[in-house]
Amino acid sequence: MPFVRAIRDHIAAMPESPRFAGWDFGDGVTRPAIFTIDPAPEACPGPLCIIAEDPEVEQWGTKLKRGTVASINIRLKGDKARSDAGLRDLANKIFSWIDRCALTVSGWNVVCVTCERPSRITDPDGFPEYAMNARIRAIGE
Repeated sequence: MPFVRAIRDHIAAMPESPRFAGWDFGDGVTRPAIFTIDPAPEACPGPLCIIAEDPEVEQWGTKLKRGTVASINIRLKGDKARSDAGLRDLANKIFSWIDRCALTVSGWNVVCVTCERPSRITDPDGFPEYAMNARIRAIGE
């Protein structure tokens, strides 16, 4: 989960984060709708982002330190009443922001971060979505 939180915080820090819908996460402060739970609350309008870690983790390391390759799934959901051009642009901005970024994760030395280009998918209800996968290679401190 520390990798999911790091990606969430990194996306929230990008200049385009105000393009996400605003959401009160229960503390009375409206922040960009970037969730680490799936599904996101139904009442939240789009665009929103859902970030989750793939449970299949690749392990690596040295004799003294353990390493991991975390696979992080990033999905953007839009509004079916609007064009998805803005959502596509936001997905491409996220890809550019994450791919090869310098990421800080507590307890880990991040070796590299790579991200696949976003691909368009449509959920069963017709909402436009873009999905991409980020991989974080890190070794324990």
